Amino acid sequence: MVRIEETPISCSGTDTISAKAPTNRRGLRVDQSRRPSDRARIQARSSGVELLRILAMLLILAHHSMFHSGMNLLSAGISPRDLFEATLNISGKLGVAVFVVITGYFQVRARFRAAKPLLLAAQTGFYGLVLFSIAFARGRLGPMTPELAFSGFKSLLSALYSEYWFVTTYLVLYLASPFLNRLIRALSRRELLALIAGGYTVLCLLPTVFFIQMNWYSLGGLFALLYLIGAYLRLYPPLERVSGRTLVLASAAAQLLLVLLIVGLLPAAGLKSEILTRYQLSLWPESSPFTVLIAAGLVLGFSRFPFHSRAVNRIAAATLGVYLLHDNNYVRPVLWSRLPIAAHLADNRIFLYAPLCILGVYLACSILELARQRLIEPLYAPALTRLADRLTARFNTWRRQP
Repeated sequence: MVRIEETPISCSGTDTISAKAPTNRRGLRVDQSRRPSDRARIQARSSGVELLRILAMLLILAHHSMFHSGMNLLSAGISPRDLFEATLNISGKLGVAVFVVITGYFQVRARFRAAKPLLLAAQTGFYGLVLFSIAFARGRLGPMTPELAFSGFKSLLSALYSEYWFVTTYLVLYLASPFLNRLIRALSRRELLALIAGGYTVLCLLPTVFFIQMNWYSLGGLFALLYLIGAYLRLYPPLERVSGRTLVLASAAAQLLLVLLIVGLLPAAGLKSEILTRYQLSLWPESSPFTVLIAAGLVLGFSRFPFHSRAVNRIAAATLGVYLLHDNNYVRPVLWSRLPIAAHLADNRIFLYAPLCILGVYLACSILELARQRLIEPLYAPALTRLADRLTARFNTWRRQP
């Protein structure tokens, strides 16, 4: 999914990038082209959490492979094959929560970069329009009509029309991040913890207990909560004496226990109850109180793996492209019909076939995204960056006025 490059906050603690060109000690303007490139920043990042970002996208892809292949979670048993399929299906929502917690973990100590929302929207629109055009050229969408032309327009503005719900919600979160950071810095540790506890109760515990369905606006609140949790883990890391390995193993074990709880809930009850069915379906979304805690545990654990890998950081930078490609409205039905995972759901070959399909799709999408970053993005990124700098300068001027 989303991979936002974070730039460390300056000592002054400002949240926006000044549009004024930097100068050296003699007051002369510094050549902007000599600033560290995005590639240099990616290579310099610690790779522990970046590795978790890759694993989270694999979980999301695994969920899509099961969900769009017709797996019925309610009919799953407790055989090894059923548990394996249910684990792939359920863990995708954990991947979503992990991505947002990672954002809060990094962005709370990062400078807001005004160009990032524009670049993210451009990336989303690029894939939307290209994939729409390919589907139309192959005759899958029928003749051109006003309605179809409007669909192409929506593909170009996918971020605004919520063609990808995650990207739209994430963009709102990123735009709000400077204000969230100001709030976080203004609160004491206990106050921040109390705010998180209140949000956790309202957005996670109560909806799960009373079956309150999350809508788009409550998802925005959930993302803000996950952001606050990631920020708290970065500023006030708990369980400092617990190793990263222990935290990761405990979180993985908790996720497996959650799968057993969900899959074995109705069979253990021995009856088909509507209320039990609703509980079975409410325990695994990204808003589940269990999912949120497990995501926090994984981020905290992987943050304690201090190693650097250029390959890991580069692959992690392509995670959003993997999401935009494989879960596009025009790609999704073709992809999972060409990879007939559904035909193997009742066969033990699923243990080998599903992982191979998931890894293959991830690799292919990563290669395409890295090629876009190298060949296509340089064509429009400088113009969008200049536009963002001008908008930032005007905003700063307006903000300083009495």
